[in-house]
Amino acid sequence: MPSVNTVLGPIPVEKLGRTRMHEHLFISYPGSEWDFLNPFDKEATLKEVVGLMNTLKARGVSTVVEATPITLGRNHEFLVAVAEASGMNIIASTGFYTRRGGLPDYFASMDVDGLAEMMERELTQGMMGSTVKAGVIKVASGVDKIVRSEERVLRAAARVYKATGLPIITHTDVGTLGGQQLDIFQSEGADLSRIVIGHTCCSSDIKNYLTILKRGAYAGFDRIGWELFQSEEVRVVAVAGLIGAGYANRMTLSQDSIAGWEGNPRFMPPAEEVRRVTYLEDVFIPRLLKGGISQKTVDQIFIDNPRHIFGG
Repeated sequence: MPSVNTVLGPIPVEKLGRTRMHEHLFISYPGSEWDFLNPFDKEATLKEVVGLMNTLKARGVSTVVEATPITLGRNHEFLVAVAEASGMNIIASTGFYTRRGGLPDYFASMDVDGLAEMMERELTQGMMGSTVKAGVIKVASGVDKIVRSEERVLRAAARVYKATGLPIITHTDVGTLGGQQLDIFQSEGADLSRIVIGHTCCSSDIKNYLTILKRGAYAGFDRIGWELFQSEEVRVVAVAGLIGAGYANRMTLSQDSIAGWEGNPRFMPPAEEVRRVTYLEDVFIPRLLKGGISQKTVDQIFIDNPRHIFGG
């Protein structure tokens, strides 16, 4: 039986249960560690994040894919502490986030194979020299076009997929360039059926959704609740329509919530614009059910699809 690496060790994919495919338990943007005006309180943050995980568990969630890659301050020790205290299955990410198209200077000088080697080691040996293994590859692109540094990262991710068989999840800005991401992955020989194109739901263009779905990849409707990017009315209609068109087996639903921060994320929207972490279970899913979507289909999206993404 296939297994997946959680931060506490491998588990069979059958044990994943109800899974959130794109969330963040802790983010530290480069430079936040030097902001002495907003010192990081690890214990308080850990307590808050564990509480949120317990709240999700009470709603039936068993597994969270933690989508924070290396360059967003991913902290494997923090994730281990959360998993031990909450009992939540936490799958960590390797990979690189290229905010505004750029990599940090150190990584910007690496070629595709150098980036791939680092990611592969985190998946097969452990993150940051530890024995705690990542379980998924996370990469990103910005707006307008995929720039050179982003292309290197995307190509590296595809090569790591080929070497390890572990899936790729992505970030797209406002739901754009998903098709171009797939072009790069495909050119490197990656299996598109093991890839989730993230934040698809930030776009309202049905052709954009179908570009991803018809190629066999998963469309990540994983910013549910972020009305800064798209209204919930559009998301409800889009999800219900795609289910009706037969694509329930190629979708994931998540919130892209951020449970803990280091520093003060001044560029983030006001807190009231970001829904609570249980918005999916408390509001969005009930709206789908009320609109005629079956519980069986909801379970397919949250249980069967993640199992197939990780197990093949």
